[in-house]
Amino acid sequence: MLKIGFRPLVSIASVALLTFLAQRVFQVNAITAGFAYLLLVLIVASTWGFTQACLASLAATLLFNLCFLPPIGKLTIYDAQNWVALFSFLATSLIASRLSDKAERRTQDAIARRQDVERLYTFSRAILLIEEGEPFPKQLARSLAESFR
Repeated sequence: MLKIGFRPLVSIASVALLTFLAQRVFQVNAITAGFAYLLLVLIVASTWGFTQACLASLAATLLFNLCFLPPIGKLTIYDAQNWVALFSFLATSLIASRLSDKAERRTQDAIARRQDVERLYTFSRAILLIEEGEPFPKQLARSLAESFR
């Protein structure tokens, strides 16, 4: 049996919900729906990454085509508008997910650097506070072990 995760389902369901709201509740035009889809794809990409954003992009393209572009109710991917929509959604998901991933990596690097500086500070203070009595190398080794675990 095929097991689908939570995030892909939520990504696709959010596109379906947006389509329902745009078409049935608010009755917006194709341009407004297209921008709403782009915003949704950006949110998915920045939150969960490229895979889910790609799924949302494909679902948005199909539903945008089916529900907002003439002839309504038919999938006609051969039209230039449809290809532009598909490319826009996919490019948006790729760019946003890559930027989000890069920002996350930089955040993790900054946290790791901050922890390293904190450990070095703790170790330097321990060196300054070494007392006489026990041999200096032994105290230094203990301080090093405590600071860097």
